[in-house]
Amino acid sequence: MKFEIEFDAIAAISTSPGVGAISIVRLSGADALKIADRIFKARIKPSSMKSHTIRFGSVISDQETIVDQVLLTVMRAPSTFTGEDTVEINCHGGQVAARLILKNLIHNGARAAEPGEFTKRAFLNGKLDLTQAEAIDDLIHARTDSAGLLAVKQLAGHLSKYVHNLRQGLLEIASRIELAIDFSEEELDPYNPEQIISLLTETKRAIQLIIGNIERGRIIKEGASVVICGKENVGKSSIFNALLTKKRAIVSSIPGTTRDVIEDSVNISGVPLRLFDAAGIRQNTDNEIEDEGISRSRRAVQEADLVLFVLDQSQNIDREERELYQYVKGYPHMVVCNKIDLISSGAHVLPIEPDVVFVSVSALTGQGIDDLTQAIAQWIARNDPHFFDRAIAGNFRQETCLQQALESIRLSICSLREGNPPELAAVDVQAAIRSLGEVIGVVSHEDVLNSIFEKFCIGK
Repeated sequence: MKFEIEFDAIAAISTSPGVGAISIVRLSGADALKIADRIFKARIKPSSMKSHTIRFGSVISDQETIVDQVLLTVMRAPSTFTGEDTVEINCHGGQVAARLILKNLIHNGARAAEPGEFTKRAFLNGKLDLTQAEAIDDLIHARTDSAGLLAVKQLAGHLSKYVHNLRQGLLEIASRIELAIDFSEEELDPYNPEQIISLLTETKRAIQLIIGNIERGRIIKEGASVVICGKENVGKSSIFNALLTKKRAIVSSIPGTTRDVIEDSVNISGVPLRLFDAAGIRQNTDNEIEDEGISRSRRAVQEADLVLFVLDQSQNIDREERELYQYVKGYPHMVVCNKIDLISSGAHVLPIEPDVVFVSVSALTGQGIDDLTQAIAQWIARNDPHFFDRAIAGNFRQETCLQQALESIRLSICSLREGNPPELAAVDVQAAIRSLGEVIGVVSHEDVLNSIFEKFCIGK
C-alpha cells in the first residue's frame, strides 16, 4: 500500500529532558541542509560538507547572536536513518540551548516533528520494516538487559526474516492453486490437494511456533505477575519481603494484617516480575474491609501468571486450607512450605499433582529462599534451556495478525479436505498472505501506522 509522504524538513530534540552534558537536535528532510546553512556559522557551510562528517561551529540567531557552540553532523540521503538528508546538532546539555536551536530551526523553515515521525519516515522510505520500527520503541522502554537484547535482535530483523519466508511460501502455494484454477483443462502438472494441505500444515505449525515464542518474549519484555496467596498468618508477607530483599509489607502475628493486595517489582534471571502479596483468604471474617481485601486476593489469583500457594509447616492443614488449595490448583501454581525452622506438625497432606513444584523455605532465616527464586526462574523459562534464544520481541498487533493468518490457513485446509473447489481455498490463502504482510508492513493501513508511531517519543 502506498502512502502520501511529505518530504518537508522536520526537527526535534532527540535527547531526554533534564540536565546532562550534551543535547542533540535532529533535522531531517529535503531542505535540511539549506535550513542548516541559515543557522550554522563555520568555515564551511553544511551544504558543502561531505556526508557523515562533523564540523565545529556556532548556531546563530536571526539577530546574529551566538546561541551555542556546537558540533554539527551532516548525513546525506539515502545513507541515513530516515533515508533523507539529515543534520544532527550536538549542543551543550540542559533544555535552554537545545530549545533555542530547535526554535531557530523552525523559524527558518523546519516543522516540529510529531512523535515517532523520524522512525515513520525510515519505514516509509524502506529503511526498516514495521517490526523493526516497533523494536526501536521496545528498546527504548526495555526494563532489563534481557528485554533490551531481545529488542536489538528484533531490530536486526529476527521476526521479519521468519514472516517474510512464510509469506513467500504462501505466495508459492497460492500460485499453484491459481494455476490449477486458470489452467484446469491444460496438460500441466496435476493439481494435488493433499500436497497443498501438507504445505499449508507446515506453514501453520511454523506460525504457531512463532506465536509461542512471542509469548516467551512477552514475559521477558513485560514481566510475569506472581501472586503469593494462602490462608492468614502463614508468612506470605515475610516471603514477599524475602523475595524483594527488603521490608515492603508489614509482618505481624495478628491474622488479617494484610488487608489489600500489595505490589512491588523484582528482577529474577533478567525478567521483571510483578510480585503481589495477597491478603489472607479465609471465610466469615465479619469485617467489611478484610472481606474486600480477600475478594481482591481472589481476583489477583485469577489474573496471575503464577501463584505461590503458601503453607505453614508448623500448623496442621485444616478443611478451609484444603478448599482454598482446590481453588488455587486450577491456576498455574507452585506450593511453598514456610516456617521450616519450626517443628513440623507432620500433617501436610494435600492432593498435589506430581508435576507441581514444592519448595520448603524459612522466610525468617532465609533458608530455601534461593531455591524458591531458582524455582521461579525455571518456571519463567518453562524449564527450557533455549527459552531466551527462542523468544521473539513481538507485540499484540503482530500476534493478532499472526492469529488471523493462522485462522485463514485453517479454513483453507478445511476447504481442501472437504473437496471444495480450489477457488475457495485460494481466497483464504490470500487472506493469510495479507495478514502476514501486515506484520512486517508490506500491507498496512495509514491509521494503523499512525497508531503505532504516535506512541513513540518526539525526536525518535
